[in-house]
Amino acid sequence: MRNHEISQNFTRNKIEGQRRNHLSVLILYRLRRIVIAIFHFSFFILLIGCGGGKSLVKLDASDQFQLAMEAFDRGKYQNAIDGFKRVLFEHPGSHYVDDAQYYLAESYALMEDYAQGALEYQYLIRNFPESPYVEEAQYRLGVTYYRQSLPYYLDQADTHKAIQSFKDFLAKYPDSKYVPDVENFLFLAQEKLAKKNMENGRLYRKRKQCSSAVIYLQSLLEEYPKSRFRREATYLLGECYGMMGRKEEALKAYRELLKGVDGFVLKAREKIEKLEREE
Repeated sequence: MRNHEISQNFTRNKIEGQRRNHLSVLILYRLRRIVIAIFHFSFFILLIGCGGGKSLVKLDASDQFQLAMEAFDRGKYQNAIDGFKRVLFEHPGSHYVDDAQYYLAESYALMEDYAQGALEYQYLIRNFPESPYVEEAQYRLGVTYYRQSLPYYLDQADTHKAIQSFKDFLAKYPDSKYVPDVENFLFLAQEKLAKKNMENGRLYRKRKQCSSAVIYLQSLLEEYPKSRFRREATYLLGECYGMMGRKEEALKAYRELLKGVDGFVLKAREKIEKLEREE
C-alpha cells in the first residue's frame, strides 16, 4: 500500500513538473513574439524618422506637392527639394510638374545654391515653354547668375550670363511687371564690368602705359555710357591722349566734360587752357 502511494506521488510530481515546463516554454514563446513585434514597430518608426517625417506611403501628385509647399513656406528648403523631386519623378505626367520644377529652382536659389538653381530655371524654360512660370523663371535666372557672380577683379563669366539673361527678358517681356527690377539688375551687372575696365584704365594710366589705358577707357565709354565712371574715364582718356601727343583727341575729351556740373569741369578747363597755350 505504501509503495502504491509513493508511486502515485511520483507520478503526480512528474505531471506537475511537465506542466510547469510546458508553461515556461509557452511564456517564453509569447515573450519572444512580443519582443519581435516591438522590434518591427520600432524599426518602422525609425524608417519614418530617417525620412525626415515623410510617409513611406506614395502620395498622389496633389498631396505630395502640397506637402512640399508647406516645407517651402516654412523655409525648410531641403525638405521642399525632396518633395518637389518626388512630384517630378513619381508623377511626371501630372499638371503639377511645372509648379514643382519652378519651386525646386526657387528652393535651390533660396539655399544660395545658385549653380543648381540656374540649372533648374533653365530646365523649366527649355522644357515647359508654355508654363505660366517661364516669365518669372527667366527673370530669376538672371538674378541667380548675378548673385553667383564673382567680385569685379575676378572672372566675370557669370556677370556676362546675367546681362544676357536680362537682355533676353526685356526683349521677350517688354511690358512685364518685372521690367523695373530687371533694368536695375542689368545696370548693376554692367556697372561691375565698367568698374573692372575703370580699374584697369587707372592702373595703366598710373604706369604711364597709355596705349593700354586707352583700350580699357574707350571700352568703358562705348559699352557702358550710363556708368557712374564715365566722366572719370573721359578725363583719364584726355590725359592719355595728351601724353601720347594726340592733342585734338585730348581736347575733344576735355570739352565733353564741360557739359557737366561736377569737379571735372574745372579740371577740364585747366587742361584745355594749357593745351591751347601750347599752340
